[in-house]
Amino acid sequence: MSAMKSAFSGGTVDVPKMPKTVEEFTAWRDKVATEPEGGAAVYVVALATYAEDEDLGLQFLTIALDQAHLVPGTKGLKGRQPKAIAVQRWKERIGRKPYVARSYFQGTSPENGYKLGSGALEISYTEVRDEGGNRAKVFVVSTGADSARPIMLQQNNRGLWKAWEWSSLEVGCRKPATGGADDDL
Repeated sequence: MSAMKSAFSGGTVDVPKMPKTVEEFTAWRDKVATEPEGGAAVYVVALATYAEDEDLGLQFLTIALDQAHLVPGTKGLKGRQPKAIAVQRWKERIGRKPYVARSYFQGTSPENGYKLGSGALEISYTEVRDEGGNRAKVFVVSTGADSARPIMLQQNNRGLWKAWEWSSLEVGCRKPATGGADDDL
């Protein structure tokens, strides 16, 4: 397992394109999740995928989460799926407000409805903190919030960083701008 500095400042994680298959997602994850900020980006991409396609998103989230948050089941991958409480929270928080997940990509904004570009994307973070015990906290930038939001990650036995505690990334952000002025007639 790699040693990390106790804390270091921010940067970005590149997402060449939004993955459309488990194979694409896993290949990208294997490249970026060797560092905590990459593991945070993997969770963000999985969450944004869930906002658009619940079934594929649950598969991606199964890959992104630490195994302590998985149970036997058929909705995830390889006979495992996220615990029911996590799925319920995603339905309530992201299912009703899918723009929250998209707010973690640079270039999105309330003004453009948090619309993702069609090409390469970036996820920014302000800080990574070593929390000890192969755990790290990454502060991910939301384009719809005034401060970055933390996600706790844990490094697994293969050296990949996976989401351990992510609830702050599900908190609301500024609502997307509406299409125009209200019709007052």
